[in-house]
Amino acid sequence: MAAGGTYHSLVVANGELWSFGDGSYGQLGHDDNANQKLPKKVEALSKHRIEMIAAGGFHSLVVADGELFTFGKGDFGQLGHGSFSHQALPKKVEAMRSKRIEDITAGDEYSLVLAGGELFSFGANDFGQLGHGDSQDSAVPKKVEWFSGKHIMLMSAGGFHSLVLADDELFSFGNSLYGELGHGDEQEQKLPKKIDRFMKKRIEMIAAGGNHSLVVADGELWSFGNGQSCKAALE
Repeated sequence: MAAGGTYHSLVVANGELWSFGDGSYGQLGHDDNANQKLPKKVEALSKHRIEMIAAGGFHSLVVADGELFTFGKGDFGQLGHGSFSHQALPKKVEAMRSKRIEDITAGDEYSLVLAGGELFSFGANDFGQLGHGDSQDSAVPKKVEWFSGKHIMLMSAGGFHSLVLADDELFSFGNSLYGELGHGDEQEQKLPKKIDRFMKKRIEMIAAGGNHSLVVADGELWSFGNGQSCKAALE
């Protein structure tokens, strides 16, 4: 199990969590801000069973023993602890205590958590990437009411936009400066909006990058968004 952030990496090996790379905000979980050029065990979670990991821009999410822990940069509330402080050691997100966590994903400065069939988001929301219909940052996990009653199957947090597969339909929201939402325009979306191009297609995988998106549908790879380094096209 591995997860790569902007400048740091998380790896689970032999049941233990290791981290390396940039540690300037405590995102490596070693109770300091030091960089690590070699993998180093996250001792604070050494007695826990690691189930899921996600690395964001400068923060980390870990599900261990059924509980959500976060650490790293927190100035937009992306750690979910009700504050905008950084955290150099894994800290349990009390708001998610006792919820059945099914998936996690970390964006540049925000986080998405699927728990009990419901989608929660927290952190930066300047482009509406939290999906609540506004631009208000949230320092605690907040349920995305728009998806209430829908069966969420896949989700991915990118730089400033989100992709969610629900009821076999793909939705996107957040920034669309480069067309990364897939709606054929550059208009940001503060609420989830269905990507019509994928209607009636069987979607198998989704991934939201910094300013682009990838989708595997009917066995084919689709890409859209910023093609500055490698041309992307929605065809």
